[in-house]
Amino acid sequence: YDGEYYCYYMEDQCDFVEPPKIDASHLWNGTKPSKYNVAPEPGNETFYVLHVSDFHIENDYVVGGEGNCTGGMCCTPTSWNRDAIPKGYHFSDGELFENGPKDGWDFYNSTYDGTSYQKGS
Repeated sequence: YDGEYYCYYMEDQCDFVEPPKIDASHLWNGTKPSKYNVAPEPGNETFYVLHVSDFHIENDYVVGGEGNCTGGMCCTPTSWNRDAIPKGYHFSDGELFENGPKDGWDFYNSTYDGTSYQKGS
């Protein structure tokens, strides 16, 4: 719907499109506690905190979608990369492209060696 919204609000060329009705209540148990606990007194106990930000639900996420996209939201049916990969390329072949386009090919030349990421050139 992003394209339609852009067309309506920025280009003033399209009719307004109602946003989709999304019910994500099944992702949570739907109940609120009747009483919230008060934080305990500070102590010497060490604990770890995982901070997650920018969490959102991508309703048109596609498994196997373009993840190195140069246009639009990545991993969606409309994502694309301006530098097309060669016909027959598959990352598991281990083939590196020495003479690829200037931008974007480091993604295709990158690998995982054991458990460490090796960025391509």
